[in-house]
Amino acid sequence: MKITDVRWTPAFIPIESPLRYAFGAHPGFSRIIIEVQTDEGLVGLGECYGGSSREGQLAEMRPLLIGEDPMQLERIRWKLAAPSSLKLFGHVLGFAGLEFACLDLQGQILGKPVCEIIGGKFRDEIAFSAYLFYRYANDDGKGEISNQDQMVAFAKEVVKKYGFETLKYKNGVMPPDEEIETFIALRAAFPKLRIRLDPNAAWSVTTAVRVARRLHEYDVEYLEDPVWGMRAMARVNAKAPWITLASNMSVFAFEDLVPNAVMNILDVVLLDPHWYGGITRARLAGQLCEAMGVDVGMHTVERNSAFHRRPCCIWPHRCQILLQRRIRTTTTSLMT
Repeated sequence: MKITDVRWTPAFIPIESPLRYAFGAHPGFSRIIIEVQTDEGLVGLGECYGGSSREGQLAEMRPLLIGEDPMQLERIRWKLAAPSSLKLFGHVLGFAGLEFACLDLQGQILGKPVCEIIGGKFRDEIAFSAYLFYRYANDDGKGEISNQDQMVAFAKEVVKKYGFETLKYKNGVMPPDEEIETFIALRAAFPKLRIRLDPNAAWSVTTAVRVARRLHEYDVEYLEDPVWGMRAMARVNAKAPWITLASNMSVFAFEDLVPNAVMNILDVVLLDPHWYGGITRARLAGQLCEAMGVDVGMHTVERNSAFHRRPCCIWPHRCQILLQRRIRTTTTSLMT
């Protein structure tokens, strides 16, 4: 079987109301749907982040992929996305989407779910957690979340509706003291649920340590990327050793994994198949973390659930990803 063409279609997925984070707001999500066609009529589907730069990556890699056998994934990786190419030219996001499509083709060819191709299913269910954003009102004046009462009310609504057992509270939007009080209110409302914090590396080391001290008795599951950079994260870890630190920003590439373990920077690496160059590379990153005694979780999945679910099926770690419900893993190919 040979690849004969690669097509892609930009898509925009609107959401109920704009989600606020430390450096802006999301009115929706831009993605690119990728189709890899073969000479036997099969079409593999993939996906990557949207934007003209990603479309440019796909345009550059398209002629290199045509003529290749989708079963020869490692050959394709070294042809399109050798480590030096990823580091120097940043092709990782476009290549990940193509890898997803090739794995989908492999699943169709073999009649197997992708999780069986990459190691076998370790679990039948994946636990999802809620995402608590501050939000702007939409054009109809609805959906705003801008204070403690609104945040707690929204959390109660989604927990009741979907049965979440974990909440991720997005921070770095309001003043730290206000967000501390909101976390305390969430803990009072949900004494048995896991609750995480994520200010998207917007805080200073001093602020992060102060927040950790204020919340010491309130059972924070983990604090994700309170500050920017491995050195700053290591300082937070040294000054607030009681709190579990996680990252998908300061530690987010293969070359970060060993320094993280050697320097004792953080406790949980949040992997993302896109940023690690595909599902197979994310699986390898999880195994490296396992060997070094570092926990892993899955980065946010409101965007790409079909692709994020596959590594979660095979990792032996307690893997939670962010969406709105608990789902069953499927026994068909990648996209179904």
